[in-house]
Amino acid sequence: RLAKNFLMDTHHHDVCAINLTVQLFTVPSLCRMLVSERGVLEQIINTLNDIVAQFINNDQKCLNLHSKDYKHERIAYILYDLRYVLRNRPDVWTDQLRSRSLDAVKVFLQLLASMENMDAVRRQYGSHIEQEPAWENSFNFSIITMQAILLFIDWCTSDQRVLCDSVSIALKKFNDMTKLTFKHHAVEQRLVGKKSQELILFDILKEKVSFHHPLPRFIAGLLAGGASRYNMSLVNLLRIAPDEIRGPLLLMEPCSRSVVLASQVLAGMWKRNGYG
Repeated sequence: RLAKNFLMDTHHHDVCAINLTVQLFTVPSLCRMLVSERGVLEQIINTLNDIVAQFINNDQKCLNLHSKDYKHERIAYILYDLRYVLRNRPDVWTDQLRSRSLDAVKVFLQLLASMENMDAVRRQYGSHIEQEPAWENSFNFSIITMQAILLFIDWCTSDQRVLCDSVSIALKKFNDMTKLTFKHHAVEQRLVGKKSQELILFDILKEKVSFHHPLPRFIAGLLAGGASRYNMSLVNLLRIAPDEIRGPLLLMEPCSRSVVLASQVLAGMWKRNGYG
């Protein structure tokens, strides 16, 4: 309620009651108690989800933060509070703390899923772009969120049970999302080298592509953390059969599109003013 009132207020952050959160969330013992007994992590993320829900594009099912009602400077303070809490990573884990952490992971994944494919663009042919697409708000929101993602990965990978359960929850969320994202793209068997592989047919020059893919990056961070801290293999973390490769390939697909887009920009195929 304090956060929502702060968004509608016109007073500076220094003279608002929400300014006191930094004094609460930077005390390690108090912060860990609030996470374990009051579920403060889940509450902060739920508040953020409720605020940004009004900016979700119904057609593309992702955030559109270029509305005049979007107040980045004030929403950013909620993400700062999330980062304060996540910096107090627990040293001793209890079953209650694990349960609260996994509840927080579930709502955090909702936020990441809403950020997928933000500000997607399509390469324009034949004429110049008359008006440059807006990008600043989404970029700034992503920058702050990415710092929270790194802290969340460190939080989850500090306990092996939380790590494994977090990977399972994140993969389920990703699979549910890809059913909608890839439903318009055909999947064909193509010969790659001497093996037949399933490929998603996607023409990056004709279809919309985005740089915003926080969900597969979050999963990749969990997998890397599990491999380095607990010497767990990718097969064990993903809980897949050794010969099953479709899951990892689907995880690579969104980020691969961004890598190809960046390569094409460097090659001069996308130009701000001029024919690519």
